[in-house]
Amino acid sequence: MNDVQIRSGSRASLLKLVTTSVAAVGIGASLYVMLSAAAKPNPTSGLIDLRKGAMNKLEVPGYPRPRDVRMPGRDPGVSPAASPAPDIAITGPDGKPLKLKDLRGKVVVLNLWATWCAPCKVEMPTLAKLAAAYQTQPVQVVALSADSADKAGEAKAFIARNAPLKPYLAGGSNILFKFQPAVAGLPSTIIYDKKGVERARISGDADWSSKEAHAIVERLLAEKG
Repeated sequence: MNDVQIRSGSRASLLKLVTTSVAAVGIGASLYVMLSAAAKPNPTSGLIDLRKGAMNKLEVPGYPRPRDVRMPGRDPGVSPAASPAPDIAITGPDGKPLKLKDLRGKVVVLNLWATWCAPCKVEMPTLAKLAAAYQTQPVQVVALSADSADKAGEAKAFIARNAPLKPYLAGGSNILFKFQPAVAGLPSTIIYDKKGVERARISGDADWSSKEAHAIVERLLAEKG
């Protein structure tokens, strides 16, 4: 065998090795992509992909909280794991005690507000529109007043101007500490699935008549109760 044949054979062997290596890398990359996709949570099992637009302040259990634009350098941390609605009694529209667990089987949008809270009043008409849009479906928008007992009449009068919402009374701001984690301020809205488990919350006011808010409700309605 002469030098030309040897060099030719070496080049052929090298080309074969390179081709095999490239193929192996390609297969490995494909497997990585498939395994990575399988490891990611199914969007239908969570709501984090719906944190956008009018719902850009959405907090989802187990995921990093949205950054506060007022403090861009601060680490917002991670929202605690999902927890069921607290076993507390409130006063329902009929004046009788009502427990949040009594609403299981429905998607619950629980809004905590008070008559002295200006942002609460601004967002309330959007909650009324959300309630109107889902009146025929298993969705309950609960406008829960954290006013003291002596302000109950004022709270009821305000809700009456925002039909089809109905008045729910907590009897005071102590209700804010009954949730896990505690509600930081008003307004705050907590969203429960049909099993009574918290799936998201928003601290501050939001547009609940928006398409983004409807997308959240639709996602939870599509889940099995």
